[in-house]
Amino acid sequence: MEGLNPFRPVVAYPREFIFPENRGIRPRNLIAKLLCAIWLIFAGHLALAQSFVPNSGNPVKYIDILPPSPSVAKLGDFSRPGVGMVSGAMQLNIPITSIPVHNFTIPIAVSYSSNGVKVDEIASRVGMGWQLEAGGAITRSIRGERDESSQYLQLPSDHPSNPEDMPPSWSFIYMLRKAAQGQSNGVYDTEPDAFSFSFCGYTGKFILDENDSPIQTNKSNLKIERNFSGTDWNFKVTDANGIQFHFGGTGYVENSKKAQTCGKSFDSLVPTAWFLRKIVLYNGDIINFNYASANYKYDLGVNQTMYYTDQPTSIPGNNCACPSFGTNQSVNTCVNYVDTETKYLTSIVTPDRTVSFGYTSRNDSQDKKLSSVTMAFSGTGTSENISFALNYDEYHTTGFAPSNLAILTSENQYRIFLKEITKSSGGETLSLYKFHYNDPAGLPVRMSFAQDHWGYFNGKSNSILIPKPPSVQYELRR
Repeated sequence: MEGLNPFRPVVAYPREFIFPENRGIRPRNLIAKLLCAIWLIFAGHLALAQSFVPNSGNPVKYIDILPPSPSVAKLGDFSRPGVGMVSGAMQLNIPITSIPVHNFTIPIAVSYSSNGVKVDEIASRVGMGWQLEAGGAITRSIRGERDESSQYLQLPSDHPSNPEDMPPSWSFIYMLRKAAQGQSNGVYDTEPDAFSFSFCGYTGKFILDENDSPIQTNKSNLKIERNFSGTDWNFKVTDANGIQFHFGGTGYVENSKKAQTCGKSFDSLVPTAWFLRKIVLYNGDIINFNYASANYKYDLGVNQTMYYTDQPTSIPGNNCACPSFGTNQSVNTCVNYVDTETKYLTSIVTPDRTVSFGYTSRNDSQDKKLSSVTMAFSGTGTSENISFALNYDEYHTTGFAPSNLAILTSENQYRIFLKEITKSSGGETLSLYKFHYNDPAGLPVRMSFAQDHWGYFNGKSNSILIPKPPSVQYELRR
């Protein structure tokens, strides 16, 4: 395949498969790794059993991901260090204003973090690569099943303790069947969900242990409590100064669901983000955060799987037909759609001032983009109101559209980039910041196949996302 690396293994390539970042805390992590290992070794004889999965047209999509909405998901980029020591990715923070309350300060800023724009990437509410820092949220990417309502898959008692003692027992193969069936035939889970938080200068990640207690991936002085059934809060974070941050609760939760053309789906709405609703200071003062609702649907991306089949064989003691590798090639294409019921911040209220956030519509998404930030003071003899405006450049493109996939909507032809931030006070307007980008008009349409292994534009008119191997046997021997 022109423009793609011809040497990477592509016997089965689910483009969304993600390994856990923390392996060894939750038993499901071991199963997730074994699923991948068993697939690569026994794909031709065992793991391709078409009755193992809900949809026989996509027999290799074991683990699926349900991310938070694009604007909220961007918060996860800021739980990394300022500069990536491996990738060189830079994190840039542009302060807009701040809200002082006694000895505590709420920063309001926009931050930039990007290794480049990916083809399927959707801009946040402040443009491509940017994220608004005001308030905060705890986000979650659901991996397989949501942790708080799923069962653990235990290794069978006859499974060898030494991974070198292969092949595995048939009971282990049947365990993999349960993992592959997922929510369509039970509530089994094979991998922990990935939680991220970003608020008031604090960033980090955590997972839930076997008791659904938060375990931070990097130790900090923050105490994280969870209560999924609570109405006032679902997560409460307490810092070293005793300040409490309440997240979620009624009216402060994002819910999402995902359907697609094949493979697993999340058919009902599940929580993917919990928004900061209030801060309780050590002296008892409360800072409140108010939100409005935004419900919309977007294309998450295209998922392709290539596999080869031959005459079926059977697993002893079971009636399922299991194809082995041969010469018949099949490529499945899944288009993922996400319905999200999310929130956007409208105001922050403190004892002496209110900061309001204004939004306008956008062409690249049914979501909104931030257009203004206004600080109004309460009481007599206070300062004059201060407002900030955010201006954007919008780029329209039709290049490299996938001709064999009817997914090209008008939204996928647009991208927005933050152009300028201005400040208005006392009748004067001052340009604070201007931004320039490297060839933003040269990108293809979203969902284009003109992308490399990592999802970046490669300038090639590809008709498929994965290269065709010269032979399956060749790929297995590598």
